[in-house]
Amino acid sequence: MAMPFDEVRFPSGLAFGSTFGPSFETAVVVLLEGAEHRNSNWARARWKGDCRYAVKTLTELKELQAFALARRGKRRGFRFKHHLDYQAVLEPCIVRDATHFQLAKTYTVGNATYVRPIVKPVGVGFPLGTVINTVTFFVGTTPYGGATLNYATGYVTTAGAPGGVLNWSGEFDVAVRFDTDVNLAQLTIPTIGQIDSIPLIELKEALTLP
Repeated sequence: MAMPFDEVRFPSGLAFGSTFGPSFETAVVVLLEGAEHRNSNWARARWKGDCRYAVKTLTELKELQAFALARRGKRRGFRFKHHLDYQAVLEPCIVRDATHFQLAKTYTVGNATYVRPIVKPVGVGFPLGTVINTVTFFVGTTPYGGATLNYATGYVTTAGAPGGVLNWSGEFDVAVRFDTDVNLAQLTIPTIGQIDSIPLIELKEALTLP
């Protein structure tokens, strides 16, 4: 069952200074003399973080409160721009079949590679209010105009087989929700306040691809 998701972005100004990054779940069994057996429970990382600030202006606190109320706490998902990692340049798409693809970003260090599906590209109306389309497609490095992109899922359909590796460039958000139903803020003086925690967690159901 599809869960409620709003194609709006967490206010970018409030995201600066946040902690955000990938997490895994690994079962570690300690054997005799300290040897270990490690098993990955998740095939894909789950991104999580916290957008707390030590100090916020009254205007920022009101903006955060309004956004959290509109999301109903943990209930409704939304977009989050991770300022450290929000761009793709000539990244290969995941191939589903000859005419269907999924946006992705590949991270390679040495001989180890991690492929991350991208499900929230930035384009016209995604997120709400966006007026520029950031995504372009290429076959190799040659511009390709025969692709149709679903900006809510990152799913790509082509009119025919592209005849080579389908790459893309553009910007993307992360599908997240608040990881708390409580939003406690303190007004320390009339114009400055503070908030203890604004935890965010990626929506794994967004990675359930066609």
